[in-house]
Amino acid sequence: MKRQYTDENLNSNLKVKSIIEKHYDEKNKSLTLDFNGLDNDHIVNLNATNIEVETLHILPSLSTRNNYDEKIFINKKITLLSQFIKGHPNLKTLDLTGIDISDEIITDESLAAFSQALSESGIKKIKFDGANTKLKNNNYHHIYSNNTINNYYIGPKILRALAKPNILKNVESISFVNCNICTNDNGAKAIADFINACPNLTELNLSGNQIKDRGLKIIAYSLTHTTLQTILLDSNKIT
Repeated sequence: MKRQYTDENLNSNLKVKSIIEKHYDEKNKSLTLDFNGLDNDHIVNLNATNIEVETLHILPSLSTRNNYDEKIFINKKITLLSQFIKGHPNLKTLDLTGIDISDEIITDESLAAFSQALSESGIKKIKFDGANTKLKNNNYHHIYSNNTINNYYIGPKILRALAKPNILKNVESISFVNCNICTNDNGAKAIADFINACPNLTELNLSGNQIKDRGLKIIAYSLTHTTLQTILLDSNKIT
């Protein structure tokens, strides 16, 4: 059956063409995406193109949404990202510095979709960086109880989901920079469990995660078997 094209289909195709022309580096097989204004049709059309993407960079978004709408938007981004990953089997590097994947924000549904996409991928390197997730609008201030939307936080919820069997089976390098992971002992234990669940992990960057001496000991003593060769611990609270 032939697909019936509408104005929406045409606009979606034109937007995807513009994204590729402006943000795809053919030489390095790298694509930079800003999910503002993208929907399911755009991702379907991106996945249907012949471009080979080995590296994906997510741009931070300028937001003037209220907190409720912002949470919905972030989870939509994660769902669309998961669809994109599934459509690009050659993807090797995932730079998530422009997306708020935080324990208090991500829904169970979005996290499950993201985890499944990772489990089916060949991704070898993932980068989270809480310091660069959002372009700030100086005329708008986010207020959110406990851990705010501005306060990037990867905690036990996300780490335990990613530590399930085969989720990150191919990952060799991962960065959790400025993610506030070790605000308590649970975070440190979750990191240790996460490391043990990554069979091919050789490099881990935990810079800027409020790790204290006690947290470092929990991580070290909890390790049972690891392929790790390098752990970066800059800008923590270790004496």
